[in-house]
Amino acid sequence: MQNIDILEFKGSSLLHGDLNMQNIITSNGRIAAIIDAGDAMAGGPMYEIARYQYENIDNFGEDARDGLYLGYGRHDERRVNFYGMIINLWRIGLHSDIPRNVKRYR
Repeated sequence: MQNIDILEFKGSSLLHGDLNMQNIITSNGRIAAIIDAGDAMAGGPMYEIARYQYENIDNFGEDARDGLYLGYGRHDERRVNFYGMIINLWRIGLHSDIPRNVKRYR
């Protein structure tokens, strides 16, 4: 139980939940707008960083990554990795055929 502090939650931020290049509009090399807030939520900023790292790392480049880190401040790599694990488990369940093939008893 030495890593239980990963689950501690102190405060929340407004998170976009789906940052990707299709949702970021730029003008003259600067962000002009962020659209599609359908996945917006309140939560820990480390979740947003994890979504970015696990889904968009090759799409943004180092400058965008550094800007994201600057905007959210110092981040806890253990917490980011924990959220990344949760995201990947969610994806496995989302894309699994198991629920359609399991006989349900009532």
